[in-house]
Amino acid sequence: MAMLILPTARAQNNTSIHTSWLWHLHQPIYWPEKRAGSEHYENAWDTIQAQGAGRSHPVEQVRGQVFDIDDRRAAYQYRPYDALASIGQYLKSGAQLNYSGALMENVQSLGAAGQLGYASNWYQSNKDAKGWTTSGGKSRLDLTNFSYHHALAPFLSDETLEMELRIHKRHMQLLWGDPTSHGYFPAETCFSERMIPILNKVDIAWTVIANNHLARACSDFPLVIGSGGENCDLPNRADQINPAQGVGNYQRLTIDRGCSPTSAMPFSFQTHYVRHVDPNTGTESKIIVVPSDQALGWKDSYSTWDLGLLDGLNGRNNPNKPSLVLLAHDGDNAWSGGYSYYMEWVPNFASQASGRGYELTTIEQFLADFPPDSSDIVHVEDGGWVYSDGDMGSPIYINWHWPPSHKDASTNNINVVDPSVGVSDKADVWRVIIATENRVKTGQQIANITPRIDQVRDPGSFSTTPNNVELAWHYYLGGLDSGFVYYGVHDDEGWRPVIA
Repeated sequence: MAMLILPTARAQNNTSIHTSWLWHLHQPIYWPEKRAGSEHYENAWDTIQAQGAGRSHPVEQVRGQVFDIDDRRAAYQYRPYDALASIGQYLKSGAQLNYSGALMENVQSLGAAGQLGYASNWYQSNKDAKGWTTSGGKSRLDLTNFSYHHALAPFLSDETLEMELRIHKRHMQLLWGDPTSHGYFPAETCFSERMIPILNKVDIAWTVIANNHLARACSDFPLVIGSGGENCDLPNRADQINPAQGVGNYQRLTIDRGCSPTSAMPFSFQTHYVRHVDPNTGTESKIIVVPSDQALGWKDSYSTWDLGLLDGLNGRNNPNKPSLVLLAHDGDNAWSGGYSYYMEWVPNFASQASGRGYELTTIEQFLADFPPDSSDIVHVEDGGWVYSDGDMGSPIYINWHWPPSHKDASTNNINVVDPSVGVSDKADVWRVIIATENRVKTGQQIANITPRIDQVRDPGSFSTTPNNVELAWHYYLGGLDSGFVYYGVHDDEGWRPVIA
């Protein structure tokens, strides 16, 4: 009797290059001071009213410079939905949308007040698109986890990171329903393997990383210094424990940022596991890393680009472990926040990619089709994306904590790092944050109270009276936005963790 041999699910999948996007949307709590008449920090509508009444803070005019820009009104309410609707003919296509908790609160306040063109059901289009599924049954719009207030995760204590993630997951649940995502996008793509146990604890299975931190951790990484290569701290040889990739398998592309990110092909376009081992107990925690390409993500954010840049990767693609080109960047700034990007370039890119035989996908769909082997464990160097001013992927995240320094007259006023006599306004901000956290956690220990997530996220919600521990967490977290020290601590930005 003849046997009918059916192809496996893997054999039915396209094994060429796969592509997807992650669009990051965020606006901070611009003035995280206690709102008059309530136990809650200000949101966008509160701040707009206070500025309209003559208050000079914050320095940004929240009404005129932030929320009433047409492209942002669209991006924050319905443009991702429109973009995905335009490429529905590609049956596995989709995107990841990373919507910060602070932005949810701000837009929610404007929608509830019927202000600046925001509807009371501003969240509905994203909820509808979340319900669309790929041919493999995965959501076409995966609303990913995030540190609620855009806090820089590697600088947070375990308790603070866990709280930021839990209140974000809860707010997503209330707006967009279950199930919530198993994926995570770190603020500024700043990742450290030290975060893995907490990510596991809150049911996160995969995280986006900047793929240069995979390449820089390879034993034969071809170091070039300066704007034509690495324009940040040099790789630490102790980090370079990933396998050699071969000199011809690195691609360095120049971007308009003062550096030229390097990727390893196909290694830094493939998903892998990374792990953290607790030095005290030996307990191992693992998570899947999904690399986002730094050069191509930058190009996708600012203009159309030539898909011929993928030819080198295509020639090295491993059909047994296909490459994923993830384009992760802001979805509300620069060109990638506008109509031309979402409604013209996204379908144009999709058509070109499909025409080359590439598969449009989502991260969840890709991982279902091509799960990494549990023994495929690599090392990811600490660091974030290369897009940040003055940082460019520094493995010590230097843009957010410039070390204490001073100008030395004996060396022609060159900046000299010396904590004994130097100063750092960014370090001053972190002193306030650390001292505040200590008071919050000490108060919680004394009171012997486990804070309720909803009362930390939105004190007084569900007709519940918050306790002092929950209020302490609420105000403390409101001052953690990494943007408050992004451009240096100028104007009133350094005040914000203080007033929180």
